[in-house]
Amino acid sequence: MNKKGLLSLLIIFIFMLIVNMMTPLLSDDYFVAFVWPEGVGINGTLPTDARKVSSLSDVLESLKVYYFVWGGRIPGQSFITIFSWWGKVFFNFVNAFMTVLLIAEIYWITHEGKISLNFIPAYVMWIFFALWSFNAAFVDTFLWLAGSCDYLWLMVLILAFLLPYIQDYYNPAVHKQRSIIFTLGIFVLGILAGCSRENAICWVILALLYWFYLCWGKTKLQEWKVLGLIGLCIGYTLLVLSPGSLSRLTLLNKLVDSKVLFSLPTGPKLTEVIIIITFHVFLWHFIVNFFLRYKNALSSNQPIIQKYWALAEVSALIAFFSGLVMSLIPCVGSRNSFVSLIFLIIAAALIFRIGEITGMPVVNETFKVLMKYTGCFYFAITITVSLIGNYLNYKDWHEVLRLVRLEKKNPTNIVLEVHPYHTESNHFKSWLYLSGNHMVWNPLSKNEKNEINISFSRYYGIKGIKVSEK
Repeated sequence: MNKKGLLSLLIIFIFMLIVNMMTPLLSDDYFVAFVWPEGVGINGTLPTDARKVSSLSDVLESLKVYYFVWGGRIPGQSFITIFSWWGKVFFNFVNAFMTVLLIAEIYWITHEGKISLNFIPAYVMWIFFALWSFNAAFVDTFLWLAGSCDYLWLMVLILAFLLPYIQDYYNPAVHKQRSIIFTLGIFVLGILAGCSRENAICWVILALLYWFYLCWGKTKLQEWKVLGLIGLCIGYTLLVLSPGSLSRLTLLNKLVDSKVLFSLPTGPKLTEVIIIITFHVFLWHFIVNFFLRYKNALSSNQPIIQKYWALAEVSALIAFFSGLVMSLIPCVGSRNSFVSLIFLIIAAALIFRIGEITGMPVVNETFKVLMKYTGCFYFAITITVSLIGNYLNYKDWHEVLRLVRLEKKNPTNIVLEVHPYHTESNHFKSWLYLSGNHMVWNPLSKNEKNEINISFSRYYGIKGIKVSEK
């Protein structure tokens, strides 16, 4: 056990807990706090007779309607619905822990799948730095309740499923004899992981099938490995063929006036793709440059290094193809690049491990020092600005809630008008860029008939709300 490594994880947990506490319920959070209404999509208007989720039976009813109306990501939607019911306070602690767990999983995967508490602080901090700095939608994927459950938590689920396979890949003797409970567990975990991210699971399935093909005739495929893959395929089938996924796809195509599933990005979508590329380009440059420089040298190296190399290649390919698919689908936010980011970080971390084991210089020493100080400077600036800006937003939001409580106590039966965030003013506009796009946005708009404003009003039991022009 490395106490400094655990301390670094504790520091990350405390930091994430603080920024989670500064983040209010956002966007879809108010909609999913109600039992999902029949025939209404997530961007629809909440009906007047909608009722809040208040019991386990409400959760199950909401999930049933969701599956037939909007999507098949049942694990993620289960988390969202349950924590919308239980409240944001409990979620803050669990979500901060999930960030730490994701970092631990990436660390274990890049250290031959060995699960231990012997974390090296430098590796831990680099993984968090990468998650913070190269993420085009940090708020959406790490702080927003619905977004965290749908992205961060589902990636934790996917990596948890992959960990036994990674362990077996490096050391087949580890899982040679496994109990029925473990086998059934990996099967169930496979189903849950399969119902997670459409743009990731298909490539994970192909990677596992290719690995099984390479092992065919050389080693016996244990039952747990086969059943885990079968579970993954079952879950993925339930995901992509769910009535909700098909109806959502139809709606999205109507919104962008498109009759095709894939199309080249244009307009706002092209801008979004450029932003994602900007955030990921450094990692891609680092990975591709290493592959091109050392391909011949590593092909004749020791078997363990070849395994690291192959896993880094597979991770990079999953990152590329999952990102490519999402860039060609219309009406997709930059948060959908999260899957690509995780596998990019895994590929980069594996390259660092190759350099550590072989002694090969991963980057030029001068460039390494330059990047170290530049990264520390960027890290310090963005974290400082984000904490200050989000604290100001936190104070402004509590003023909104104070006015809401006052309206509920002494109803005026008028639309409540609240001031915009201070950080939305021209004076603070540069803060968004200085924060590295880590500022929490105002969930409300100036239009009282906006679906989020309506959901917010129903959530708190007031007539209506809007943000003032000034």
